[in-house]
Amino acid sequence: MKGNAIITKEGIDQYDHALGLLDTSIKELRHVAHNLMPETLFRYGLKQTLSDFCEGVGNTSLKVNFAFYGLEKRYDEKLEIASYRIVQELVNNSMKHSGATEIAVQLVSEEERLSITVQDNGKGMDIKTSAESSGKGLANIRSRVASFGGHFDLSSEHGKGTEAIIEFKA
Repeated sequence: MKGNAIITKEGIDQYDHALGLLDTSIKELRHVAHNLMPETLFRYGLKQTLSDFCEGVGNTSLKVNFAFYGLEKRYDEKLEIASYRIVQELVNNSMKHSGATEIAVQLVSEEERLSITVQDNGKGMDIKTSAESSGKGLANIRSRVASFGGHFDLSSEHGKGTEAIIEFKA
């Protein structure tokens, strides 16, 4: 199109629109690829990856805070991937269903233990009903935690939010 051809004003507008759509598609594809398996997880570990994730998902109506305590150490690659996926699922669940304005993600890294807490200030939920629901999110979390011999505790109170605590022996 940019060669020696004569382009009408309408043609230029269509061309610019198509380029805009292409740019948007590329950005979205990068975002999806990053969420599937962020490069920072392999390069820098769980702490940096969770920090980046929390920073990236927040918006004007939802603040996602990240806190880290303990030793900066690397864990087994599969445990780090599972931990990242668990946090992703918990934060996404909170964003979709809780009506929260704040989500707190906390990572505690010790020599023999890895602990993750995700807490929101949303409307809360009925844990018994959610365990029986057809949704696969919490079932997947329970399965991932169990596959590493970890412990998963979910607590919620109507009007006061939800808290998920995951612990692994490392």
